[in-house]
Amino acid sequence: MIQRVRASRETSPYYAVARALRGYCGFDVPAESPHAIKTLCAFLPLDAPKIVGDNWNIKANDNSRHAFTLIELLLVVAIIAILAAMLLPVLANAREGAKRTACLDNLRQIGVGMAAYAPDNNDYVLPCRSDIPITLTSPGAQSAGSVGLNIKSNSASIWNCPDRHSTLPNFEPAASPPQWDIGYSYLGGMTNWNTGAGTFPSLSPVKLTASKPYWVLAADALIKIGSTWADQAVQITDPRYYVYANCPPHLNGTTPAGGNEVYADGSAQWRPINSWFRYSYWDGAYGQTFVYWSQDDNDFGPALMSIQSKLK
Repeated sequence: MIQRVRASRETSPYYAVARALRGYCGFDVPAESPHAIKTLCAFLPLDAPKIVGDNWNIKANDNSRHAFTLIELLLVVAIIAILAAMLLPVLANAREGAKRTACLDNLRQIGVGMAAYAPDNNDYVLPCRSDIPITLTSPGAQSAGSVGLNIKSNSASIWNCPDRHSTLPNFEPAASPPQWDIGYSYLGGMTNWNTGAGTFPSLSPVKLTASKPYWVLAADALIKIGSTWADQAVQITDPRYYVYANCPPHLNGTTPAGGNEVYADGSAQWRPINSWFRYSYWDGAYGQTFVYWSQDDNDFGPALMSIQSKLK
């Protein structure tokens, strides 16, 4: 009986092709898996008939149908699940990398715009509104437009990080004075750093030629309200939640990985989160609001250096 079964297998066209494929491909192809044999035959090169023999085109010559087994289907599902688990993090990282690059380009354009703005305005850069770095005045927004730094609502804008809420910038006419909420921390024109642990003379660009090249002009909006990151401190149902949504951007899990910055000399770069400190603070509608950025401490005075560790 065993000999008859073996003889039947060995006279099968699948067995002949499987044996030839073993020699051609270098690995075992089970004769009991017609689907595998047909798939391999479909992808063989042009010289396959010479190597495999008369039965090489088994897909065309055999009209029998063979259903997939449950094991084969489960194997396919498992392979797809494994590939998805491998690819999804890669795709997420690629998407975040693209957003960081677009964000850095936005900040560079702000730096170029301020370099064009200052010479026509007695060397002064555009000031933020009332030392609140995430806002500009209405006249300030109009002045920004004079050098191509247009501020518009409900459209892609260089004044908003691609990782932030899409409704920014947004105009609030009821504010006093009326203000534009923007998607970055813009530090131009700040005359003092009120850190919450002391007030110090500003080391932010006010007059461009008087600024050190490494002074931060604008940065990703990393903001805390009290001790909580802003997008977690403000309720999502709050009408002004959009101001703090996705703030901070560029997360590593639930905490910021760092952020992009542009400097007084127009250069821009990514800075890791361990170099960011809160150098500005105001009493806002939601409580004490702290703005973080990363600045080289080359010209920090002794008093500021003595409290820097408290500004994390």
